[in-house]
Amino acid sequence: MLKVKKLIRQIVIYLRSDFQQFVSDGRQYYLWQIRWIRSHLIYLYVFLLLIIVGFALGTNVRNEIAAFHGAYQDAIFNIGHWYGSGRPTLIAFALLYLFGLFINSQRIRLSGLLVGESYILSGILTNVTKSLFGRWRPYTEHGSMFFTPLTAGPNDQLSFPSGHVTVAFALSSVLAGYHKNIIWKSFWYTLAAITAVSRIYHDQHWLSDVLLSIIYGTVTGVWLTRHMIRKQSGEVNAF
Repeated sequence: MLKVKKLIRQIVIYLRSDFQQFVSDGRQYYLWQIRWIRSHLIYLYVFLLLIIVGFALGTNVRNEIAAFHGAYQDAIFNIGHWYGSGRPTLIAFALLYLFGLFINSQRIRLSGLLVGESYILSGILTNVTKSLFGRWRPYTEHGSMFFTPLTAGPNDQLSFPSGHVTVAFALSSVLAGYHKNIIWKSFWYTLAAITAVSRIYHDQHWLSDVLLSIIYGTVTGVWLTRHMIRKQSGEVNAF
Protein backbone atom coordinates (compact mmCIF):
# COMPACT_ATOMS: atom_id res chain seq x y z
CA MET A 1 0.00 0.00 0.00
CA LEU A 2 2.83 2.36 0.83
CA LYS A 3 4.45 1.59 -2.52
CA VAL A 4 1.23 2.45 -4.35
CA LYS A 5 0.90 5.76 -2.50
CA LYS A 6 4.52 6.56 -3.24
CA LEU A 7 3.99 5.76 -6.92
CA ILE A 8 0.89 7.96 -7.11
CA ARG A 9 2.70 10.80 -5.36
CA GLN A 10 5.61 10.51 -7.79
CA ILE A 11 3.26 10.49 -10.79
CA VAL A 12 1.55 13.66 -9.54
CA ILE A 13 4.96 15.32 -9.16
CA TYR A 14 5.92 14.32 -12.70
CA LEU A 15 2.62 15.55 -14.14
CA ARG A 16 2.98 18.92 -12.45
CA SER A 17 6.60 19.24 -13.54
CA ASP A 18 5.86 18.25 -17.13
CA PHE A 19 2.96 20.69 -17.39
CA GLN A 20 5.24 23.47 -16.17
CA GLN A 21 7.83 22.41 -18.73
CA PHE A 22 5.22 22.46 -21.49
CA VAL A 23 4.19 26.01 -20.58
CA SER A 24 7.84 27.10 -20.39
CA ASP A 25 8.75 25.45 -23.70
CA GLY A 26 5.76 27.01 -25.42
CA ARG A 27 6.59 30.48 -24.18
CA GLN A 28 10.25 30.12 -25.17
CA TYR A 29 9.34 28.73 -28.59
CA TYR A 30 7.01 31.56 -29.54
CA LEU A 31 9.43 34.19 -28.19
CA TRP A 32 12.21 32.54 -30.18
CA GLN A 33 10.11 32.87 -33.32
CA ILE A 34 9.74 36.62 -32.80
CA ARG A 35 13.47 37.08 -32.15
CA TRP A 36 14.40 34.86 -35.08
CA ILE A 37 12.19 36.77 -37.52
CA ARG A 38 13.65 40.09 -36.40
CA SER A 39 17.23 38.93 -36.89
CA HIS A 40 16.74 36.77 -40.01
CA LEU A 41 14.52 38.84 -42.28
CA ILE A 42 16.20 37.43 -45.40
CA TYR A 43 14.98 33.94 -44.50
CA LEU A 44 11.51 35.29 -43.83
CA TYR A 45 11.50 36.80 -47.32
CA VAL A 46 12.59 33.45 -48.76
CA PHE A 47 9.74 31.68 -46.95
CA LEU A 48 7.25 34.29 -48.15
CA LEU A 49 8.52 33.95 -51.71
CA LEU A 50 8.07 30.19 -51.46
CA ILE A 51 4.47 30.63 -50.34
CA ILE A 52 3.81 33.16 -53.12
CA VAL A 53 5.15 30.67 -55.68
CA GLY A 54 2.83 28.11 -54.12
CA PHE A 55 -0.11 30.44 -54.65
CA ALA A 56 0.89 31.01 -58.27
CA LEU A 57 1.27 27.29 -59.05
CA GLY A 58 -1.62 26.06 -56.93
CA THR A 59 -4.21 25.53 -59.66
CA ASN A 60 -1.75 23.91 -62.07
CA VAL A 61 -0.43 21.52 -59.40
CA ARG A 62 -3.97 20.61 -58.41
CA ASN A 63 -4.85 19.76 -62.02
CA GLU A 64 -1.67 17.74 -62.57
CA ILE A 65 -2.14 15.63 -59.44
CA ALA A 66 -5.83 15.10 -60.25
CA ALA A 67 -4.76 13.40 -63.49
CA PHE A 68 -2.91 10.66 -61.59
CA HIS A 69 -5.75 9.20 -59.57
CA GLY A 70 -5.97 5.42 -59.34
CA ALA A 71 -6.38 2.50 -56.95
CA TYR A 72 -2.66 2.19 -56.22
CA GLN A 73 -2.34 5.93 -55.58
CA ASP A 74 -5.43 5.83 -53.37
CA ALA A 75 -3.82 3.19 -51.17
CA ILE A 76 -0.58 5.15 -50.81
CA PHE A 77 -2.17 8.50 -50.08
CA ASN A 78 -4.73 7.05 -47.67
CA ILE A 79 -1.70 6.15 -45.55
CA GLY A 80 -0.67 9.79 -45.70
CA HIS A 81 -4.14 10.91 -44.69
CA TRP A 82 -4.03 8.60 -41.67
CA TYR A 83 -0.53 9.66 -40.65
CA GLY A 84 -1.51 13.31 -40.55
CA SER A 85 -4.86 12.73 -38.86
CA GLY A 86 -3.41 13.11 -35.38
CA ARG A 87 -4.11 9.54 -34.31
CA PRO A 88 -0.51 8.32 -34.79
CA THR A 89 0.72 11.35 -32.83
CA LEU A 90 -1.68 10.70 -29.96
CA ILE A 91 -0.76 7.01 -29.95
CA ALA A 92 2.96 7.83 -29.87
CA PHE A 93 2.38 10.34 -27.08
CA ALA A 94 0.30 7.93 -24.99
CA LEU A 95 2.64 4.97 -25.42
CA LEU A 96 5.83 6.89 -24.70
CA TYR A 97 4.58 9.23 -21.99
CA LEU A 98 2.46 6.78 -20.02
CA PHE A 99 4.97 3.94 -20.34
CA GLY A 100 7.80 6.22 -19.22
CA LEU A 101 5.65 7.53 -16.38
CA PHE A 102 4.82 4.13 -14.93
CA ILE A 103 8.27 2.57 -15.29
CA ASN A 104 9.86 5.78 -13.99
CA SER A 105 11.96 6.38 -17.12
CA GLN A 106 12.64 10.07 -17.60
CA ARG A 107 14.05 9.55 -21.10
CA ILE A 108 10.97 7.78 -22.42
CA ARG A 109 8.53 10.04 -20.57
CA LEU A 110 10.14 13.20 -21.91
CA SER A 111 10.16 11.71 -25.40
CA GLY A 112 6.41 11.36 -25.15
CA LEU A 113 6.11 14.89 -23.79
CA LEU A 114 8.07 16.15 -26.79
CA VAL A 115 5.63 14.48 -29.18
CA GLY A 116 2.70 16.07 -27.34
CA GLU A 117 4.33 19.50 -27.29
CA SER A 118 5.03 19.44 -31.02
CA TYR A 119 1.40 18.51 -31.71
CA ILE A 120 -0.09 21.28 -29.56
CA LEU A 121 2.36 24.11 -30.33
CA SER A 122 2.34 23.57 -34.10
CA GLY A 123 -1.43 23.10 -33.97
CA ILE A 124 -1.90 26.50 -32.34
CA LEU A 125 0.06 28.16 -35.15
CA THR A 126 -1.96 26.30 -37.76
CA ASN A 127 -5.40 27.00 -36.32
CA VAL A 128 -4.70 30.69 -35.71
CA THR A 129 -3.53 31.08 -39.31
CA LYS A 130 -6.55 29.17 -40.63
CA SER A 131 -8.92 31.51 -38.84
CA LEU A 132 -7.02 34.65 -39.83
CA PHE A 133 -7.10 33.91 -43.56
CA GLY A 134 -10.28 31.84 -43.98
CA ARG A 135 -9.18 30.39 -47.30
CA TRP A 136 -11.69 28.21 -49.13
CA ARG A 137 -10.73 24.63 -49.92
CA PRO A 138 -10.13 23.50 -53.52
CA TYR A 139 -13.15 21.18 -53.70
CA THR A 140 -15.50 24.12 -53.10
CA GLU A 141 -14.48 25.40 -56.56
CA HIS A 142 -14.25 29.02 -55.40
CA GLY A 143 -10.73 29.30 -56.77
CA SER A 144 -7.34 29.58 -55.10
CA MET A 145 -7.70 33.26 -54.15
CA PHE A 146 -11.04 33.20 -52.36
CA PHE A 147 -10.85 34.13 -48.65
CA THR A 148 -13.20 34.85 -45.76
CA PRO A 149 -10.84 36.36 -43.15
CA LEU A 150 -11.33 36.14 -39.39
CA THR A 151 -13.54 33.07 -39.39
CA ALA A 152 -13.96 30.06 -37.12
CA GLY A 153 -15.44 27.91 -39.86
CA PRO A 154 -17.09 26.03 -41.39
CA ASN A 155 -14.35 23.61 -42.42
CA ASP A 156 -14.76 24.60 -46.08
CA GLN A 157 -13.14 27.95 -45.19
CA LEU A 158 -10.16 26.59 -43.23
CA SER A 159 -7.76 25.52 -45.95
CA PHE A 160 -4.66 27.65 -45.24
CA PRO A 161 -2.57 25.93 -43.91
CA SER A 162 -3.09 22.15 -43.67
CA GLY A 163 -3.50 20.67 -40.21
CA HIS A 164 -2.69 17.16 -41.44
CA VAL A 165 0.61 18.25 -42.98
CA THR A 166 1.60 20.30 -39.94
CA VAL A 167 0.92 17.35 -37.65
CA ALA A 168 2.79 14.93 -39.92
CA PHE A 169 5.94 17.04 -40.20
CA ALA A 170 5.92 17.95 -36.50
CA LEU A 171 5.79 14.27 -35.52
CA SER A 172 8.32 13.19 -38.14
CA SER A 173 10.73 15.96 -37.15
CA VAL A 174 10.60 14.85 -33.52
CA LEU A 175 11.00 11.14 -34.24
CA ALA A 176 13.69 11.71 -36.89
CA GLY A 177 15.65 13.84 -34.44
CA TYR A 178 16.37 10.94 -32.11
CA HIS A 179 18.85 9.23 -34.43
CA LYS A 180 21.43 10.38 -36.96
CA ASN A 181 20.82 7.30 -39.10
CA ILE A 182 19.82 8.48 -42.58
CA ILE A 183 17.47 5.52 -43.14
CA TRP A 184 15.65 6.27 -39.88
CA LYS A 185 15.26 9.95 -40.79
CA SER A 186 14.23 9.18 -44.38
CA PHE A 187 11.48 6.83 -43.22
CA TRP A 188 9.77 9.44 -41.06
CA TYR A 189 10.11 12.30 -43.52
CA THR A 190 8.86 10.08 -46.34
CA LEU A 191 5.67 9.46 -44.37
CA ALA A 192 5.29 13.20 -43.87
CA ALA A 193 5.92 13.87 -47.57
CA ILE A 194 3.24 11.33 -48.53
CA THR A 195 0.85 13.18 -46.21
CA ALA A 196 1.71 16.48 -47.90
CA VAL A 197 0.97 15.19 -51.40
CA SER A 198 -2.13 13.36 -50.17
CA ARG A 199 -3.80 16.61 -49.11
CA ILE A 200 -3.58 17.92 -52.67
CA TYR A 201 -4.44 14.50 -54.10
CA HIS A 202 -7.62 14.38 -51.99
CA ASP A 203 -8.45 17.95 -53.10
CA GLN A 204 -8.42 19.23 -49.52
CA HIS A 205 -5.61 21.79 -49.87
CA TRP A 206 -3.73 24.01 -52.26
CA LEU A 207 0.04 23.80 -52.78
CA SER A 208 0.66 26.95 -50.72
CA ASP A 209 -1.34 25.48 -47.81
CA VAL A 210 0.95 22.47 -47.83
CA LEU A 211 4.16 24.49 -48.10
CA LEU A 212 3.33 26.67 -45.10
CA SER A 213 2.37 23.59 -43.10
CA ILE A 214 5.71 21.94 -43.86
CA ILE A 215 7.46 25.02 -42.46
CA TYR A 216 5.24 25.13 -39.34
CA GLY A 217 5.56 21.45 -38.54
CA THR A 218 9.26 21.06 -39.28
CA VAL A 219 10.39 24.20 -37.46
CA THR A 220 8.33 23.29 -34.39
CA GLY A 221 9.55 19.70 -34.24
CA VAL A 222 13.21 20.52 -34.87
CA TRP A 223 13.27 23.40 -32.39
CA LEU A 224 11.65 21.39 -29.61
CA THR A 225 13.94 18.42 -30.19
CA ARG A 226 17.10 20.53 -30.11
CA HIS A 227 15.80 22.47 -27.13
CA MET A 228 15.15 19.25 -25.21
CA ILE A 229 18.57 17.83 -26.09
CA ARG A 230 20.26 21.02 -24.94
CA LYS A 231 18.37 20.94 -21.66
CA GLN A 232 19.28 17.31 -21.07
CA SER A 233 22.94 17.88 -21.98
CA GLY A 234 22.88 15.19 -24.67
CA GLU A 235 21.04 12.58 -22.58
CA VAL A 236 17.96 12.48 -24.81
CA ASN A 237 19.40 11.21 -28.09
CA ALA A 238 17.53 7.97 -28.54
CA PHE A 239 14.89 5.76 -27.01
